[in-house]
Amino acid sequence: MTTFIVPGDNFQLNVSDSFDWKQPATVSMFVSKNKTGGSPYYASQLRIFPDERNFRITEPHLQEPPQSQYSLKHYLEALKYLPQEHIRSLIHDNPDMYIIRIIEGGIPDDGQPCVFYNINGLTGSNGWHIRLDVQPLHQDDDGSGYHGLGSDVIHVFYGDGSLPIPTQTYYLENMTEKQKFERLASITLYENGTANLATPLISSYLLPACTYSFAENELLIYANIETREAESAYGVKNGDVIAKFTVAADGALVFESAAVPLFADVGARYALTQTSPIPTSDFGLREWVNIDNDEQGF
Repeated sequence: MTTFIVPGDNFQLNVSDSFDWKQPATVSMFVSKNKTGGSPYYASQLRIFPDERNFRITEPHLQEPPQSQYSLKHYLEALKYLPQEHIRSLIHDNPDMYIIRIIEGGIPDDGQPCVFYNINGLTGSNGWHIRLDVQPLHQDDDGSGYHGLGSDVIHVFYGDGSLPIPTQTYYLENMTEKQKFERLASITLYENGTANLATPLISSYLLPACTYSFAENELLIYANIETREAESAYGVKNGDVIAKFTVAADGALVFESAAVPLFADVGARYALTQTSPIPTSDFGLREWVNIDNDEQGF
């Protein structure tokens, strides 16, 4: 199975006042052909040409994946089902165009409107998976460019209902630039009892699916593995405790130990925060692939 992901650090999209794409668009993406996902990843770019109703994919090249990852499918759905009329109703005047950006992090506390939606329309604030920021712009009087205010940005959050709802995400406290690439960066706990541990780029170990529980001021992370073959591949058995964290008095998680490579320091603290300090990768343009004659199967 081929897996397509997009990094949070991506190209902006420029659309008209009616949300039609004004010009060719570029989407950075990574491809994994592993059955279970994960490394190796191949970096590429999806180039979309609305006037031609066509697209191209640039030549893929091997590259470490970004820490922040989103499903390409969900990203394109978020654009397709954008609640355009509701967004327009939140704007006091008539913009000439919009800029749309994918944004890392959670729900901001900046007083700007937040809109939650799925393929059926507007929803509550639970279950979103991708955040987009929509910036309305107005054309300059001389027609030379466009301008807008940061206070006009509308935050929109898309969710399709198929992914677990994030309950809490804990990030490594006082993370240095070096630690962003060399240490366990975050722990995300979901309402359905699953967990995600963001291991660093230097790690070649692919974590199994994880679940969690709290017991006596401890957070326990368990391996969730379906087959014996997969147990051999991961080096642990289904139900094994693969990581332990102490719950501090202030609610932070303090790393104790791990049965698999996590690249976390004993005593390292992970605290709740609204925005992610984790960076993403960047890469240059490559030659286009003829998608009608793609020998590599991308």
